[in-house]
Amino acid sequence: TCMSNGKCRLNNPLEPSPTDQSLSQSVCLVTCGKGTLWPYPTGGVTLGQTVHLFSSADEMVVQLENQDNAEESFNKLFRRMEVNFRAEINKLEKMNKADSNVAADRVQEAVRAVIRVTDHTITKASPLNDESYSLQTSYGNGYVEVVIQAATLFGARHGLETLSQLIVYDNLQKKLAIVVNVKVQDEPRFQYRGTMIDISRHFISMDKLKENVRAMGYNKMNVFHIHLSDTASVPVTFPSQPNITAYGAYDEDKLFSVRDLQD
Repeated sequence: TCMSNGKCRLNNPLEPSPTDQSLSQSVCLVTCGKGTLWPYPTGGVTLGQTVHLFSSADEMVVQLENQDNAEESFNKLFRRMEVNFRAEINKLEKMNKADSNVAADRVQEAVRAVIRVTDHTITKASPLNDESYSLQTSYGNGYVEVVIQAATLFGARHGLETLSQLIVYDNLQKKLAIVVNVKVQDEPRFQYRGTMIDISRHFISMDKLKENVRAMGYNKMNVFHIHLSDTASVPVTFPSQPNITAYGAYDEDKLFSVRDLQD
C-alpha cells in the first residue's frame, strides 16, 4: 500500500486487504512518493500513480522523428540505443514468462515512444555534449504515448534509460506495467561524470569491462577511463613493441589487443 507519507507499506499476506488498494511491491515503489528514478532528475518530476499493463516488448513501438534526414552514423547510434532499451524490457518479459503458464493476451500496440532530437549532427561522445532531455507519458487511444525530447542523441539515450525505469513487472497482474501521467525534466548536474578502472594492477576481462560500461549507462555517466599501464603490468599489446607485453603482462592470457580497446 502506498501511504500518504510517500512510503510503501508491506502488508501482512495473511490479512485480507481491499483489492483496489493492493499493489505489487514493484508497482508501489515506482509510483509512490518520489518513485525510484535514478539518478533523480534535476529539473523536476511529476509522477502519476496509475499504470498501464501490457504483455511484451513486442507491443512497444520506438520511433525517431525525421530519421530519414539523419546521417547513417546517427541512425546507427539510435539503433544501438533501441537495442539496449529493449534488452532491459526483455529481462522483465522473461520474468513474466517464467511466472505464468498462460499465454498473455497480445494487443497490437500498447506503448508508443516518439524520440525528438534537435541536433542530428552530434554523434561523438563528449563531456561537452548537451545531455538534457524531457520525458512525458500519457494514455489515450488505447495505448500509452511517450514523448522524449532532447537536444542531442545522448540526451535522448538518458530519456530512454529513464523510461526503462518507469516500466516494471507486476507480479500480481502477471504483466508488465508502465507508469502513466509522468513529466520529467532532466539534465546532468555535472558535465564530467566518469569512472576509472585499473586493469594494470588488477586484470579485468573484456566481458566485465563491458558490464561496467552498461552499469555506467544505468547511472547516466559519460566518461570511461581505463588505467592501462603501470609498474605492476602492461596488459596492452603494441604491435610495434611486442616485448612490452611479453615481459610486462601478468600472463599471456591477460592481454588486451588493439581491437579489444577499439571495441
